Amino acid sequence: MQRISVKSVRRSTLFVVAIAFAVSALIPSAAFAAAGTIGGRPANPDPDNDRTKSIFLYTLKGGETKSDQIFLSNSGDEPQTVLIYAVDGVVTNTGSYTCEQEVEERDDIGSWIKMAQNEVTLPAKGTMNLDFTITVPKNADVGEHNGCIAIQKKRRCWSSERQFTHPYTPGSSGGSYCSW
Repeated sequence: MQRISVKSVRRSTLFVVAIAFAVSALIPSAAFAAAGTIGGRPANPDPDNDRTKSIFLYTLKGGETKSDQIFLSNSGDEPQTVLIYAVDGVVTNTGSYTCEQEVEERDDIGSWIKMAQNEVTLPAKGTMNLDFTITVPKNADVGEHNGCIAIQKKRRCWSSERQFTHPYTPGSSGGSYCSW
């Protein structure tokens, strides 16, 4: 995950959306390398600001809307279905920024971002741009708002009863296992 902090701007709402990358650490290294990786970055960086090559950074006022795109890539030899969703960013106990979990309630910028699609299938060695829109509420607090756009491989899971896909959580009956 990329984390960034920014300074507050008077009478404007300034926020950054850091692109998060979530892939299971349970995949063995050789299998992970063979599967390739998924990733993302801003599709339309500001040529006057190098930081926007790796993060989204906007200065917006309450009530304003901004549309942009995230560039998604799959370097693997097989198609990959990914989930894309926005979450709030939070400050850790060490002063760093991190992304909240997908299951946590979105009560700040995570709720302001609407992705055009929340699930896409990237072809092998393929790329695409995905649209999103940020709408800052009119009553948003002035200052810095941090969040994340998470890109996560969709898990395929099996239980003794059926096959299911993330984010379904199986019941306690029967064994189950998941793969990425």
